[in-house]
Amino acid sequence: MTNIDWKSLNILVVDDDMAQRRLQVFVLNQLGVTKVRMAENGLLALVELSSEPTPFDLVISDLDMPTMTGFEFVKRLRTNADVINPDVPVLIITSNKARETVQKSIDLGVQGFITKPINEAKLRLAITRALSQ
Repeated sequence: MTNIDWKSLNILVVDDDMAQRRLQVFVLNQLGVTKVRMAENGLLALVELSSEPTPFDLVISDLDMPTMTGFEFVKRLRTNADVINPDVPVLIITSNKARETVQKSIDLGVQGFITKPINEAKLRLAITRALSQ
């Protein structure tokens, strides 16, 4: 596994649920990540990814969101000319464990799939794997 400088990571958390965003930021802070931005939906995430002067190292996105699903967000991210780094690694976090959901995530080229509830060990492993690819 790759040695990760957790303090240097710049991560974007995308989730429509404020409690989930805060939980993810809390767990990321426990891992040593200090640079975390949040967006409440895919459209706002695309704005962040297009305007943030320092490219993000990782995006963590929910699947079930209004305005734009996580699947649509990833599709648009990968093809958006305005995004600074359209190939940024993406982790999907969802409570949907259906095989089709996991397969669709893989087909979109995401680097990881985490089922809720999240915890520090689960997130550490998923981030390590995603950044090692």
